[in-house]
Amino acid sequence: MNVIRKSILLFTGFFFGLMTGCSSTVDSLENVPRSVLLSSSEGLMIEGREITLNANLNRDFAPSSPPNGRPLITWIEIVTSKGSDLPDGLMTDAVWVIVDNEIWGSSYSDEQFTEDKSRIVKIARDGPKFGVGKKAEVIVRIHHDGHTYLLRATGLKIEQTM
Repeated sequence: MNVIRKSILLFTGFFFGLMTGCSSTVDSLENVPRSVLLSSSEGLMIEGREITLNANLNRDFAPSSPPNGRPLITWIEIVTSKGSDLPDGLMTDAVWVIVDNEIWGSSYSDEQFTEDKSRIVKIARDGPKFGVGKKAEVIVRIHHDGHTYLLRATGLKIEQTM
């Protein structure tokens, strides 16, 4: 009974922490419930600045690609709505892509992009081979000043490059 009670408390604390912006000690990408991901906001207010997410989903079908294309690449950009600087110390460490009933969670590649104080740019590679043209939701996990947040971009289309 103690194990069940602790599990319920851990899940409740994790869920409440994500919903209220409080820190979470759960770091697994697989343990975030779909309902929590889909209830994330399309904008966050941090230090008086509205933070938003831009994302692009792409599958490569160039002649050098396998016949059924390469796996999904997810490009994200975190910005403020008015182009001002992001709050100091803001960072992202995870991304989820939801297509239909499937969820893919990933950390980012080690690729470095030119960043300034007004944006964070990251890429996650080797995702599933979701269908080109499918609509998707992209959710990122953001950390700032001891708090954890989820930020979402909706209605994104998986594009194809040739």
